[in-house]
Parts: sequence; structure tokens; C-alpha cells
Amino acid sequence: MKLIELLFYANSGLENLAAKKASNLRFKRKSEEKAKKMDEVVISEINILPIKPRNGLLAFVSLVLNNSFYIGSVAIHSKLSEPGYRLVYPEKILANGCKAGCFHPINHYVAKQIEEKITEAYEDLIKKVKRKVENGI
Repeated sequence: MKLIELLFYANSGLENLAAKKASNLRFKRKSEEKAKKMDEVVISEINILPIKPRNGLLAFVSLVLNNSFYIGSVAIHSKLSEPGYRLVYPEKILANGCKAGCFHPINHYVAKQIEEKITEAYEDLIKKVKRKVENGI
């Protein structure tokens, strides 16, 4: 709703309608601001548990998302076709044999942010281990 339309409604004696339209406009702006804030991802407390590599599985990781949601048992695998890593989120196998995902990102932006942070933490861990091995510690 544009300001010109609001002024038209106000000047034509339809003050109630103008007030309602203005209220809807404010609500829409607040909703958009809230959506932008929801896209902000805070990833903290990344804990990596390396394992003996097997079938591409390299480690398990846990993290805290937005200081309010713990995510654990996420597997770090090597990518099959190119260098790099991919994340595999936990699944439950139901009695009928079907798999049900426990949790996973549903937003590509959030998935990418999580993947980047975990990859960075994993590569830092690998560098630290290599330095310790080279120094004989």
C-alpha cells in the first residue's frame, strides 16, 4: 500500500480503512524485518570427533545453532566426485524399513553456512594434528 493511497482514504472520509491499511503496512514491514533476522545464522560450539576413516566417513560433529538449538551426530564424509566434504544428517530406521530424517536444514542458505563453518573447523583440526605429528608431539 502506497502512501498516496493512504492519504486518499484519509481525505475521502474513510479514516478507519486508512488506519487499517497503514496497520497492515507496518505489520508487513515488521514481518520482513523478522524474516531477515531469521536468516542470520549463529553457529557456535563446534565439536569434532575424528574417527578412523571408513567408506568416506571421516568424523562426527556437533554444534549449537543460534545459541538455542543443539545439533549432534552429524557425519562428515569426503565428497565422492570432487575434493571437499559433505555433511550427512542422522536418520532413524523405522520398523517397516523406511528411513526418517531426524533433522536437517530446509533452507539452502542455512545449510551452506553450517557446511562452511564445519568444513573450516575440520580443516583447522587436521592442520593442528599434522603440525603436532611433524613436531613429534
